[in-house]
Amino acid sequence: MGNYTTAFTGKFLIVNAYTQYNMSRGTDVFEYTAFDLLCQKLHKAYGTKKIGLPYIGMGLAGGNKDVIMEQIEYFATRVTKTGGTVTLVEFAP
Repeated sequence: MGNYTTAFTGKFLIVNAYTQYNMSRGTDVFEYTAFDLLCQKLHKAYGTKKIGLPYIGMGLAGGNKDVIMEQIEYFATRVTKTGGTVTLVEFAP
């Protein structure tokens, strides 16, 4: 938890974040503290880059969209201050 892998597409650094152990079965299994830690690590390592972050934790993890979006907005604000950008990426099936 709280770790990630990345892939560079030529335009964005895409992040695969590890924020849950299992899929939700009707309960919220998103690890908010792990996501916060992950955002801190990303900011330190890639704060000046163009970061593509998926809409995370709101589907299979059953996470609270309002809380997660607040975390993402805070992360994006910090990255913007160091010269980077954060773009939310939605993958269509």
